[in-house]
Amino acid sequence: PSEAYFCHFSLLSLSLVLCPCWRGVVIIWRRRGTLAFWVFSIFLIIAEKCAYIVGADAAVCKAAGLYYRIGILDGDPMVENGVARAQNHCFPEKVTEILSEYYGIEKMPSTIESAIVQIVDGMIKKLEALEKTSKIAGGWNKEMVIYQTLNEFSAQGLYDQSGLSMNMFLKIREYLVKEEALLL
Repeated sequence: PSEAYFCHFSLLSLSLVLCPCWRGVVIIWRRRGTLAFWVFSIFLIIAEKCAYIVGADAAVCKAAGLYYRIGILDGDPMVENGVARAQNHCFPEKVTEILSEYYGIEKMPSTIESAIVQIVDGMIKKLEALEKTSKIAGGWNKEMVIYQTLNEFSAQGLYDQSGLSMNMFLKIREYLVKEEALLL
């Protein structure tokens, strides 16, 4: 399928008419539990909004947000397995490229969309981990965690090759702080 199919992507109606491979992937994730599917759903909504804020391709961010952790299904090596699965199911090239840049393990994010997807997933993972380990619910400041985590990502140079400007980074960070209740 062409990348145009992702412009019609709807969270509420994954359709075989749009992309035949969606059903298989979504069914696999549903088998892994409702919470996992909810996290992926929130992920793609937030990734899409971040893309709109900075003028990036929201459809690509939304699609890549849905599939970003797909390599986990097959285990290590996660990046290679995720890319192979995407290629086997004829994912659009832009989405497959983002999957190949998963957390900068094999290569750094090369597009603004890839940086956005990594930022959103990184934040969700960080907040999930804190939620699981926190003995007192709400005993930590999500806003501070967001600032600290994104500053760490930036300091590591994860987005240097992506074209994400400092202005774009700050807009995304402010949106995530403002909408932090959505993250968990």
